[in-house]
Amino acid sequence: PGEKVKLYDLVKAAMVSSSNDAAFAIAIHLAGNVDNFVFLMNRKARVIGMNNSRFTNPAGFDKGIYEGNHSTASDLMKLTEYAIRNPFFNSVARLEYAVFTEQTTHRQYCLRTHNRLLEKYPYTVGIKTGFTSRAGKCLIARAIKENRDILLVMLNAKTDRWGVAGEMFDNAFNGGPMNPALFVSLNRFDSVSARPAELFSGYREVRRIGHISTRGSARNLPVLSGRKRAGSKHEALALRKNGKRSGPRMHQYSKMSEIRGLQVKNSRKQKNNLAVNKNRKKSKSET
Repeated sequence: PGEKVKLYDLVKAAMVSSSNDAAFAIAIHLAGNVDNFVFLMNRKARVIGMNNSRFTNPAGFDKGIYEGNHSTASDLMKLTEYAIRNPFFNSVARLEYAVFTEQTTHRQYCLRTHNRLLEKYPYTVGIKTGFTSRAGKCLIARAIKENRDILLVMLNAKTDRWGVAGEMFDNAFNGGPMNPALFVSLNRFDSVSARPAELFSGYREVRRIGHISTRGSARNLPVLSGRKRAGSKHEALALRKNGKRSGPRMHQYSKMSEIRGLQVKNSRKQKNNLAVNKNRKKSKSET
């Protein structure tokens, strides 16, 4: 209590080391109180097209009094594309350490990033990790090689985030094969089978979406309830790549996944699959 830290250093603490107290201090300093800042967050989210996101606090908490805080892979992509226009953001996003001095006691702090991709992948320029028990292990990462600039969003990773991200970046830089897009809707169903793959990825240009590849873990997923969060047993990734457009436009991909619910676009065949999966689940519960 009573410590004084420069706003610049608070931003570094929040971005580099995921300091929640720094995020709340920034909110109070800029908007007078947390509620005012959250209002500004949500208003800004609407301006930049984050139509499937809602913020309840500046630190990303999603339980208790902060229930309802959620976003999507596509919305986080939009947010990051907006943020990387700012040179200061880019300079902080790539830091492995944040070192700063408190202004009253002159106590020095040294905080280390949680983003191990910075030390494991040579072309990454950082950005941000995240974790809650609901959202799981998340990662927004950027890599630049020669004239290619790639952005990746990963939600609720069940495997090695750093290894998977490195493989995805390598595949993008090397022009890896792309498969037809798998579209996901946010409509609600009683129960949904999230098939055919656990891992969704795609190359994306600025303001455009490429195809989604099912490269990676392709095992069938358990049926998810519409009232459960998709993050329970699901990895969602989105990639943006500078270069020639090679796929559908953004709106076709704008609802890829949601932390609080995952539904696959309903075709006639998928409806039948849903009914079968629902009956199987019911039979198992009866036995």
